[in-house]
Amino acid sequence: AEAVIVEVHAAGEQALRRHEDSLAQLAGLLEPGYELAPDTLPIASEAIAGAIDALLYDAIRAGGGPRVRAIAPTLAYIALSPFTGPEVASEVANDLGQPRRRG
Repeated sequence: AEAVIVEVHAAGEQALRRHEDSLAQLAGLLEPGYELAPDTLPIASEAIAGAIDALLYDAIRAGGGPRVRAIAPTLAYIALSPFTGPEVASEVANDLGQPRRRG
């Protein structure tokens, strides 16, 4: 994760293009959300991808895997809230923060 998100800025032009392509793919994954919320601004998916990238960058630099796992609910909320509304996004994000039940 550190090589892909943190060190990519020092890896040269080709690596940066691949990183930008990855962000575009993430934004593309959010496209179905516009069917749920057609009034959402078209730039939302790009903004969400950028925000997730920035938060992952900070989390990886601050402690790696454990820190990334800790912010997973926040990332889910950021990705969902423009499309589902804050209540649904919060419910999903809070469920991510709970330990999984074994059954």
